[in-house]
Amino acid sequence: MDITKNTDLQQMPMLYLSSGSKELFHSNFLYWLGFCHRQLFEKVMTKLCHINAAWPADWMVRREHRHLDLCVTDQKDKCAFIVVENKVKSLPDRIQLRRYEGIYKNTGCSYVLLSLIKDFAGQREIQESAVWQIHHFDELSQILSSYASSEKMSESHRVYINDYCHFIKTLSQQAESWKIELNQPHLLNYPELQELKLNDVYQKLRYSQMATQLAKLLEAEKVAEVILGMSNFEVIIGKKKDGEIQQLYFDNDELTPFLHIFISSNLLHGVGLVEAKIKVSDDCCFVIQLQGNRYCHGIERYGIRSAKLTKKKKQFIDFKNSGLKGGEIKTDAKLCHYKESFIYKWQKVEATISIGELIDAMKKDLLSIISER
Repeated sequence: MDITKNTDLQQMPMLYLSSGSKELFHSNFLYWLGFCHRQLFEKVMTKLCHINAAWPADWMVRREHRHLDLCVTDQKDKCAFIVVENKVKSLPDRIQLRRYEGIYKNTGCSYVLLSLIKDFAGQREIQESAVWQIHHFDELSQILSSYASSEKMSESHRVYINDYCHFIKTLSQQAESWKIELNQPHLLNYPELQELKLNDVYQKLRYSQMATQLAKLLEAEKVAEVILGMSNFEVIIGKKKDGEIQQLYFDNDELTPFLHIFISSNLLHGVGLVEAKIKVSDDCCFVIQLQGNRYCHGIERYGIRSAKLTKKKKQFIDFKNSGLKGGEIKTDAKLCHYKESFIYKWQKVEATISIGELIDAMKKDLLSIISER
């Protein structure tokens, strides 16, 4: 990929106007459309969201309301007709989406996830929930451009809309070109993406694809159920009581040891992260992380810093029979730690190691954990 060749995107004012707060920029634009061009907004959202019901006569569009990016409600804010969650700079989060479902209690609301990225980790699970429709910004561009061409409006407003449609279509095409290849070096850096404020989006997509590839390899082994796209917290949240989700941590009796592999991806401190967890006892998880040039073996358990390590835990954290070869292991008698619940050691990822080799190393280490149950 050579970002320098995409001069069209680099020369668009909207790229730079949106760089400060990408999600808010798109919410603001859709809000402006709903405020200034109600009929056009209604047509576009009806088509995009496959709405068959009649719109409320007194509908109004709200932005950054009740923690929602954008929503269409009645005047008294009693009911929501459409809820839109924009994802441009970040990837969809299932915990967040689940939380948003409870803000408005009325039925018949269309929940719309509007994403720049296609085929992200956890997409299948969101689709299977049958609550959120997943749409992409290139869809919005096509529909908005089609309907706007026949609407009466000032020339300046037409220019704004045309520029916006061209911008999000081009941005979507750029994001689609960011496909990982297994023989690529893992550590890639594009200064041009930093300059355009797109590097965080690129890294999130990159690590999300790695998580997806790891999940596919593990699913083919058929040794455990693979749960993809779940955050750290979802591993320890499970049982419902009186309709509310309780935090049960690792003593959750619904999470049987060794039978689930939880895989997620994220961006922490500007560095991509792929994480996999396996519950190995009622109060403990083994964790494997790939973060930048660090390959980590960790143990997550409350009070782990003061606990005495068993032989099995010590062997795991000391990289005995590690799937990753050739990297220097950081030796630290005190271990690295995060708060009271996570300890780890890490192995340096050499610059020459490919994406495929790293994914294979994670797979081997996870299968090794399961085989020793």
